[in-house]
Amino acid sequence: MVATPIVRNYDSLSAAFNVGELEGVANYSDFVGSSDTNDYYRFTLNSASSFSLLLSGLNADADVQLLNSSGSVITSSTAGGAASERISRSLTAGMYYVRVYQFSGNTNYNLTLNATPSGPPDGAGDSLSTARNWAR
Repeated sequence: MVATPIVRNYDSLSAAFNVGELEGVANYSDFVGSSDTNDYYRFTLNSASSFSLLLSGLNADADVQLLNSSGSVITSSTAGGAASERISRSLTAGMYYVRVYQFSGNTNYNLTLNATPSGPPDGAGDSLSTARNWAR
């Protein structure tokens, strides 16, 4: 899948790039460095999901954080150097942010976001109140 290039700096929570509802894979390319130290992405999940992200294509050290709707850090990835960064997490429905930030140097990057709803694939329900009725 081709990455969507970002054409302006999304350098704060209030100016975050709006991914919209995330279900499946979304790819983005941008830059962080001395002239643009932070990039923020905002997305929503309409149901509990298995979420993962990959920050790759680095030629300097950039790191990534997953933030909740108020901007508090849920988890981060801080591999050294130009190593790719990865986060995998089960998330509830709601709004989230991803922060890509410069640690040292200037670098282009590719960001892949992926969310897969984690409800039961068989439609059987996940509680007594949502159990499938087998009556014929």
